[in-house]
Amino acid sequence: MCSIKNGFIFLFAFVCSLNISSSSAFEYEDDSRSVSNISGDISWISNPALLGTEEFHWGFRLARIHGSVANNALSLDRYKEYNGEYLTETDKRDIIDAISGDSAKLASLVSIDALSFRWANFGFYTRGYGGGTGGLDKSFIDILFFGNDLNERYSFLNTGSALAYSSIGIALGRPSGTVYDWNVSLGGSLRFIIGLGAADVVESRGETETAIDGIDGWTETTIRYSKGTGTGLAFDFGFWARKDRWEIQLSLNDFGSSVSFGEAEEQYLFYEFEDWTFEDESEEDGHAYVSEDTTLALDSWSCPLPVRLNTLVGYHLNWGHVYLQWLQGLRTFGGGTTNPRISLGTEWRAREWFLPRLQFDVGGTEGISLAAGSGFRIGTAQIDLAITTFAFPPMNSRGIGAALGIGFGS
Repeated sequence: MCSIKNGFIFLFAFVCSLNISSSSAFEYEDDSRSVSNISGDISWISNPALLGTEEFHWGFRLARIHGSVANNALSLDRYKEYNGEYLTETDKRDIIDAISGDSAKLASLVSIDALSFRWANFGFYTRGYGGGTGGLDKSFIDILFFGNDLNERYSFLNTGSALAYSSIGIALGRPSGTVYDWNVSLGGSLRFIIGLGAADVVESRGETETAIDGIDGWTETTIRYSKGTGTGLAFDFGFWARKDRWEIQLSLNDFGSSVSFGEAEEQYLFYEFEDWTFEDESEEDGHAYVSEDTTLALDSWSCPLPVRLNTLVGYHLNWGHVYLQWLQGLRTFGGGTTNPRISLGTEWRAREWFLPRLQFDVGGTEGISLAAGSGFRIGTAQIDLAITTFAFPPMNSRGIGAALGIGFGS
């Protein structure tokens, strides 16, 4: 049986293992040309309607890797400033005051599209995903830094979830005619999901109060985690329209989907402290604290996938294009967030082979970020690079990201 400690170790290690310096990248068809931008995830893989934008088009992507890590508490500059140094009362208060909201949050994800192939209106692809989020109550951090004041009561609530899966998908997009002079195409895709692992902090809360003769309080935690692999189905839907220089895209990913694990465990841990002191911990009478540790085997457990709604409006120019993108998460499990992200970006067609890009983001888990990158086209070969820093004056960096895409196509 897996202990609650092992469950938390899995969750923590899984989130930390995803701290890959990467940003996301998307691409869409522009006059028979594959154009990759900096952030978000709009390609024929996530918006199958793009398979219907050309009468004939082929492409083979060897790999695209993207991901990011961000938090709302400790910036890279603050980490360098405080790491290894003695923290004064002012330093501690400065760190706590820098945390936005009621908890310190960490979000991290990585996505890999490998061996994807497009032929005309049909596409085949494989995808791997790993994501995790966690939240540590601000009051808990306050206790760690300053301890309890006498007769002051603290309440705290912690959260967290993680998910990893691989998938195989097929996609189809078809032209749908003209609507009010807009050329329209629709598409859909179906993916078979293989769940590799999942964990969810169902509840983690507590209270503590310092009395003159010890600490009174309690903590209660319930965590659920999978055992073995799971399966599921995911559906993606896409819409594309273009009129003159204007372009509109809309895609819904991982709609109505979940991963079902045939076996899982739920562990409950409860501690109640009564006039507890550190000296009492070694006593044999057992009156220092009362605890309960219960593990329940689950025959099955279904956890949701992070559903996303992606909208883009673009305007094509002689030298390139500009676009405005809205990314809205509909679920928070496994690296997802319901905080919307708005992106404003541009691509400059400097040369046929050289496509510099720039994008400014607001919202999501990253807050404010600035991304830059470029696409390179050498014959049928396509290489895309991007880097994101979640920093924009006067803010300090609280995360980093990068992306790499390698493929071939007409």
